[in-house]
Amino acid sequence: LKERAMDEANVGITISDPYTPDNPIVYVNQGFVNQTASRREAALGRNRRFLQDDDRDQPALNTLREAVIDEEPVTVDLRNYRWNGELFWNRLSVTPVYDEAGTLANYIGIQQDVTEEKLREQRLRALHETTRELLQTEAVDDAATVAADALFEELDVDLAGIYLRDGDELVQNTVLGAVPEQVPERIERGRTPLWEAIESGNTVVYDEFTD
Repeated sequence: LKERAMDEANVGITISDPYTPDNPIVYVNQGFVNQTASRREAALGRNRRFLQDDDRDQPALNTLREAVIDEEPVTVDLRNYRWNGELFWNRLSVTPVYDEAGTLANYIGIQQDVTEEKLREQRLRALHETTRELLQTEAVDDAATVAADALFEELDVDLAGIYLRDGDELVQNTVLGAVPEQVPERIERGRTPLWEAIESGNTVVYDEFTD
């Protein structure tokens, strides 16, 4: 039952043998296979570091090595690479396991794919940097360009645009992700949700733009 539970867990689980040179993996579950897109046979007998490929200059690796040497549990976030070379962020927890005599027997590694979490963190940092840049910007046109760039590059939207109000019209200032001719240069009062947002002073969100 324990073996079946481990093998079917939705996290990656490995067991390594510290008494064999280079502390090789002796067990991987299906979750590990799914996360790394590798074959069991390709992982068995190798050290976990193969997941870093050539990306070995990571401070977290030093933390991991020191914990293993000291036989201490540790959790680190690592840049890992699937069998096809695709990058993913791995939250790896390594725990020493002892036998009845209190002697180190194995290391158990549990890994979770936290790529989406890391991408969100990177986007937040980028948006904070954009905010600082906007506070240092004096010209309206420059501010519009900075804001549009952030929307397009950091939030990964297909189309980002900035319109400035000119009396009863909205005038196109910056558009990214589309040919300028595809969007109107001027929008009269009351047309499109842009005016609803401007006149209400509130953010307006439409899940379907065609609505």
